[in-house]
Amino acid sequence: MNPHLNRPRLSPRSALDCRALSRGAVGDLVDARSKEGRFLKQAEAELLAQIGGEPSFTQRTLVRRAARLMLAAEKLDRRFAGEIFTMDDFTSAGGVSEALRAILHDLGLQPQVRA
Repeated sequence: MNPHLNRPRLSPRSALDCRALSRGAVGDLVDARSKEGRFLKQAEAELLAQIGGEPSFTQRTLVRRAARLMLAAEKLDRRFAGEIFTMDDFTSAGGVSEALRAILHDLGLQPQVRA
């Protein structure tokens, strides 16, 4: 019998140790100092403020995704404003909007009515 088979397994690194997760919506793909990075950080902060308290890992994951979808929607809006768009852009915009709506609903965030 192989003595290595009964050896206890090492626990995996905590998900919180991952640099991409610890940087929030900015992750490893965007420079936090760029215009996009600042947008992501602000969107994430505002969504987390609306949730309140100490968000769970799942809530933080959904907020990161929502912030990135918000950035994608902004980029598509810019394309539409410049009149350089295709039917694929319309399809993408619909998908991004629906995904964002679903995530915000899952987070329990509702549009705020202003009096």
